[in-house]
Amino acid sequence: MKRLLVRVKRSFFEPAWREMTLEPGTYLIGRSPEAHVLLPDRLVSRRHARISYFDGKWYIQDIGSRNGTYVKGEDIRGKGPIPIPDSGLEVLLGTTILELKPLEDVSGERERSKGEAGKGEESSGG
Repeated sequence: MKRLLVRVKRSFFEPAWREMTLEPGTYLIGRSPEAHVLLPDRLVSRRHARISYFDGKWYIQDIGSRNGTYVKGEDIRGKGPIPIPDSGLEVLLGTTILELKPLEDVSGERERSKGEAGKGEESSGG
């Protein structure tokens, strides 16, 4: 499963370097204290948008915000979940630009490495 990098690219309300990595799941974006991705932007709704991972892909969806969620200059209100391509996506919420980028899935690679290391240890210990 792929994780998602969420980076504040531009904001008048917080440092533009803030970023977080999300594990597959569903996350609320907004000004509400319950939001997983909390944006203190006055033009962002308390419950503005949702990021979700399902069917092996990440998606973003506006959930009835007052000022809209914009992807490539287009308001996505009422359009359902919009896929986030592997190349990433910039999203405008209020005056904040978020960069969303799926990260390479390295968990399978780690598991293979652990398995191979374990096999080598077993054979040398005999």
